[in-house]
Amino acid sequence: MTGAWKSIFDDSHDPLAMLNPMSQLVDPPMLIPESGEVGVVDKLIAEKKKVAPFDSKLPFYATAIGHRLDSSWEEKRQADLQRSLMKWTGIVSSWPGEISEISTSISGLHPTQICEQLGHYISGKAPATLIKRANSMVFVMEHAHLLGYIFPYSEPELYSLLKTFKAAGNSCSRLEGVMEALTFCRYVFGIDDLQRAITSKRCYGAIAAGPVGKANQASPLTVADLERLHSILESDANAWDKLACGSFLFCVYSRARWSDFIHGERVTLDRYSDGRVAYAEMEVTIHKTMFSSARRFRFLNLAAPGVGVSGGDWIGAWLQCMLTLTIDPHSVDGACMMPAPGDDGRPLKRAVESDEAGCWLRLILGAKPKRSDSSRKLSTHSLKSTMLSFAAKRGYAHQDRLSMGHHAHPFKIADVYARDAQARD
Repeated sequence: MTGAWKSIFDDSHDPLAMLNPMSQLVDPPMLIPESGEVGVVDKLIAEKKKVAPFDSKLPFYATAIGHRLDSSWEEKRQADLQRSLMKWTGIVSSWPGEISEISTSISGLHPTQICEQLGHYISGKAPATLIKRANSMVFVMEHAHLLGYIFPYSEPELYSLLKTFKAAGNSCSRLEGVMEALTFCRYVFGIDDLQRAITSKRCYGAIAAGPVGKANQASPLTVADLERLHSILESDANAWDKLACGSFLFCVYSRARWSDFIHGERVTLDRYSDGRVAYAEMEVTIHKTMFSSARRFRFLNLAAPGVGVSGGDWIGAWLQCMLTLTIDPHSVDGACMMPAPGDDGRPLKRAVESDEAGCWLRLILGAKPKRSDSSRKLSTHSLKSTMLSFAAKRGYAHQDRLSMGHHAHPFKIADVYARDAQARD
């Protein structure tokens, strides 16, 4: 048995061997119908373009939420980390000996021991980023082997590779990913031989996109959009759509990324003397800037004001909706604030992912389910950009907008000692 069949039926087969640039994976033959290869391609394209019709009688979440593995964000993050370690174990094991300290140190070790060492090298890196870099490395190493290039690549070899990829129709973003992956290897694993290649002007020029067009950025929400979200949240609409609107509004008013929001652990309220909610705050332990020098070992504190653009107690309505769906907004056990709804209408363990939330948002605001089909570029990043866009129109200073958006700025040391730096308005 050889190739893919061996990986299925041979218990002694090492699945990581496919990442060895000196070996090639032989796929089983594909059965070609009478229509020929063209018929297969046409069928695949048709399946890819097929979109489930939108039924206006169903709640929006029925269209937006897909059928995915039901695991909590902690479990998903751990699974992604293990998957990234396995990928990098295969990649690093295929490198020639003595190209760096890591190649020498893992020589002769069991894959489990290699994973352990790699875990120390890449400690602090986001699992999604590790998988992305690993996929780019597998892509470039497989194709480089076909051209006779062995890692690490010289500057002329990399330049030739990038030109070949570009001529083959690969996108500029994919080629940028290759450069980012090689830069990652250079500094994380100390491969000095890559220094000239990753700093080559002509290599970066080879992947340039040409004339600069309009930036493909998410559109901020309008005041009418926010009023629409408030209206659904405070009406007798479907409970899940109400919960989604409350979550969207919290992200808008706290200028939060969706990925940060779904990692929030609990909501705490700061009230006026008469009982009205002044602010809703959320602690986020896992967030994009968690390893920046200003926020290392500190929570990301998200704060949203209790008064929205349309007035009313939107925070109270949001929290009540959570309780209706048996979600404890004040939980400290790491429960997700925006779980995905199951087919039976009950909350699952897993969180609503960014692409699902974006589709849900577009449906609520009357746009097409797919962003590419919509006249407005609405996505979850629209939530964060809305208040920052409003602040720019109002004329807020740059340092205020940087702080509001949880970005790095020259006054970061002041925020280290401030507990509510992002709450000012």
